[in-house]
Amino acid sequence: MKHIVKSTFPIGAFLIALGICAASASARTVSPFAASKPYNSADSACFSEWYGAIINNCSGNARAIQIAIPVDTSGGVWGYATAYGATAANNVGCQTFGIDQYITSVWASPVVYLSTFGSPSSIGMGGAYVPDLGPAFMACWLNQGGQLRTVSWGQ
Repeated sequence: MKHIVKSTFPIGAFLIALGICAASASARTVSPFAASKPYNSADSACFSEWYGAIINNCSGNARAIQIAIPVDTSGGVWGYATAYGATAANNVGCQTFGIDQYITSVWASPVVYLSTFGSPSSIGMGGAYVPDLGPAFMACWLNQGGQLRTVSWGQ
């Protein structure tokens, strides 16, 4: 008589590995020009592209853009951007925010601006809460000549 020994180890190890991979949301990075739209559609002509970066070419007040950022689950979302301003007059500021599905409540990080000028710099926006079924966004304000080069986010 043959005895068949079955092991649940390979199946268990596979399920654990699958659970670990599925539970961790990775950071994502996009080109701001391809992924953004101006808050005010009249500002569309103010923006140009340079290798995926978005540049404000209009004088006057800062021009705002928004980027929808897909999230996997409710909870915290953090934002990170790389931007460039030759001087303080070309500053860029960004924030992340989440909205409930009814568009009645907003959770936002502080607006954080460039702190150094003359070379590409990072803007760490901190986190914002995104409720179940709610969308998440990143908003950035670009002064004339300000460049937003990449945007990243994660959970």
